[in-house]
Amino acid sequence: MYPECFDGSVGCFEDYTYHITLDPKVKPVVHAPRRVPLELVDKLNFELNEMEKNGVIKKVTKPTDWVNSIVIREKPNGRLRLCLDPKDLNEAIMRDHYPTPTLEEITPKFAGARVFSKIDARNGYWNVKLDDESSYLTTFNTPSGRYRFLRMPFDALSKGLGAVLLQENKPIAFASKALTPAESRYANIERELLAVVYGCEKFHTYLYGRQFVVESDHRPLEQIRKKNLDMAPPRLQRMLLRLQPYDCIIKYKPGKEMGIADTLSRLSPREGDEIPGMQVKIHHLVEFLPVELQQIKDETAKDGTLQILTEQVMQGWPDSIKKTQQAIKPYWNNRDDISIQEGVLLLGSRIIIPKSLRQKILQKIHSGHQGMEKCKLRAKSCVYWPGIYKEIENMVASCCACKKFQNSQQKEPMIPSEVPPRPWHTVSADLFKVNNFWYIVIADYYSKFPFVKKLNNLTATTVVNVVRSIFSEQGIPEILICDNGTQFTSAQFQDLAKRYGFRVVTSSPYYPKGHGFIERQVQTVKKILLKCKESGTDPSLALLSLRSTPLSATLKSPAELLNGRMFKTTLPVKIHPPNDWHETRDLLLTQQKKQVNLYNRDSKEKPNLFQNQAVQVQDPLIKTWSPARVVGFGPTPRSYITEDESGVQIRRNRQLIKPDIQKTPGPTSPAAVKDNQSEKTNVEIPDRPEVRTRSGRIIKKPDRLM
Repeated sequence: MYPECFDGSVGCFEDYTYHITLDPKVKPVVHAPRRVPLELVDKLNFELNEMEKNGVIKKVTKPTDWVNSIVIREKPNGRLRLCLDPKDLNEAIMRDHYPTPTLEEITPKFAGARVFSKIDARNGYWNVKLDDESSYLTTFNTPSGRYRFLRMPFDALSKGLGAVLLQENKPIAFASKALTPAESRYANIERELLAVVYGCEKFHTYLYGRQFVVESDHRPLEQIRKKNLDMAPPRLQRMLLRLQPYDCIIKYKPGKEMGIADTLSRLSPREGDEIPGMQVKIHHLVEFLPVELQQIKDETAKDGTLQILTEQVMQGWPDSIKKTQQAIKPYWNNRDDISIQEGVLLLGSRIIIPKSLRQKILQKIHSGHQGMEKCKLRAKSCVYWPGIYKEIENMVASCCACKKFQNSQQKEPMIPSEVPPRPWHTVSADLFKVNNFWYIVIADYYSKFPFVKKLNNLTATTVVNVVRSIFSEQGIPEILICDNGTQFTSAQFQDLAKRYGFRVVTSSPYYPKGHGFIERQVQTVKKILLKCKESGTDPSLALLSLRSTPLSATLKSPAELLNGRMFKTTLPVKIHPPNDWHETRDLLLTQQKKQVNLYNRDSKEKPNLFQNQAVQVQDPLIKTWSPARVVGFGPTPRSYITEDESGVQIRRNRQLIKPDIQKTPGPTSPAAVKDNQSEKTNVEIPDRPEVRTRSGRIIKKPDRLM
């Protein structure tokens, strides 16, 4: 009303100037300029120009003993509120004391009054001039230079607490107090909880032993009261312990509806007695990494983001994340647990680390070269910053020492060998040593029939002669699968394969599972020979028993499957003519599918590698990893040719190779990747295989069992 009575400018007392008196024992303090978000720089410059135009501040061009910081807050209308942060200056000021009148002293003066009005002085402190000496004490830093106040500046800290006792919304008693210097430096949530503690203890006579509701305009108090006591910061823990004797329910109420208590907190006296404290023993150990606390304080003061966070914690968070500055939005979800102690920001009991110290802290966390989960647990106990767990994962993944000594990879799903269409189509060969003698085993994939021959020596010539002898008795197979022993990769053996017309397929070096069938045959034969030597029995008869024993309840013996007849052994047996071979293959497929499913229960398929991909190759003997790259693909599934840093090329199975995440470019040879896709055999299992007796009669189940 009556806008014509006001010109909109900042008023001023013409005949009065204020002088700031300092304690001469206090040492002047110079603050470094605080970082300002880029979005607010233009708005800040506009406010500085307006204040300079109105005679509130003036540019400083000479050195000054005191340089303060500023606090910037956005108003609802989009403009900035510029406040001085004279924390150190306030401690040096020798104050004038004046008793603020109480409500009881003011009320009688309203007697007889009929008209009441409220006048809100715009920028009320700026109406008081400062003398020239005091003006230089208020010098403050900005990105645009230093300025000094010509008028009385103000800060943005709350100084008082207020409480009112209501019954059925009618007031019974009022209370208020001034905060001590230490309490005035509490974070906003700590001051709000202190107000609740003060109100409960002030009205202890009325409240103790009763259930009551505490109304507060600070919503986080509702949640902090519900959390476990050990989850709160230490200062809040002490306050919550003081609330333990009271049966209170904290309920949020908007500030605009809290008029009475709000007024009491703002009209509090300048001085007051501290609340008598209570002695509380808190048994709480916090792991602290070996970085100096003072260094964290100093770096926190230099960190622009943490300074914005400090101001937000001290002044209180807005009711929406949209109103929060972009730099501190990552802290929004944890806002209720953030506090300040002696210049250090805490999330619960974890220290919030400034950006400049984070790399050093990461190195300390991983100093023991523990895995990702252990490093995360160690960080979770003492330090925090947004994205800390992702940085720990990247650090552990890029650690050269950890990559070199990582565990072997998880096994991949089994690629079953294709069941041959007939006996002696595919065979496998391997060498082994037992009882100080070397032997060669050649086994048929179809019948599982093993041929065991003793070797006089390990030369390629001896091996070729034994293989040629067996082939002359059983015929030449289509495929011979073996490992990469020098006897099988020699020119003599390759010449034998060429002359006899069979194909040699080698498994991946140092990966016996790729040669699993013959490895199992070697294990079985080796145990038989060892047991025969121990018991003094004939090993030839033992091998005859192995070849004459049925593979399962539904499969015939290796001798019958390979030769089509039963062998005569030391056991009395009636020899039957051979049956048809048709059902045998179907039964083998069924058994194979069961084995594949059993093996694949705890396996995982690995992605294919591509040409020139950076990888890590595991030494199969000492189980360490070394860098290499893929230069080609082997003739069998999951087989790759790799080249290490010295240019040596080796062939390894995919189980011994893993991608190097830090060095891997995009795939450069899609066609090559496609050609090296894992080969899987699609097996078909008959619905109900025919079962025959030894005489060849078909066994049919009764219809009631089908």
